[in-house]
Amino acid sequence: MAITGFAVMTMPDQGPTVQAKLARATDLTFYGQSPDGSLVYVLEAPSDTLETRLQAISDTDGVLTVLPASVNIEDELEAKGLL
Repeated sequence: MAITGFAVMTMPDQGPTVQAKLARATDLTFYGQSPDGSLVYVLEAPSDTLETRLQAISDTDGVLTVLPASVNIEDELEAKGLL
């Protein structure tokens, strides 16, 4: 399981709409919104789905861009004997 922290940039007036759309996803945890419209999330998903999940979030109406801040896949690397 990978854990990824990221910011979703929106126009300030689109933040609540985007947040409502992303609230349907069971693998996302919402941590807050800044005055500039940035929404802060953590995604917990298998590492082989990260690119697809982040692209789907980026393609959501009202999203300007997705800015990953951190990615942790240590448990998967340990399970494969790579750590």
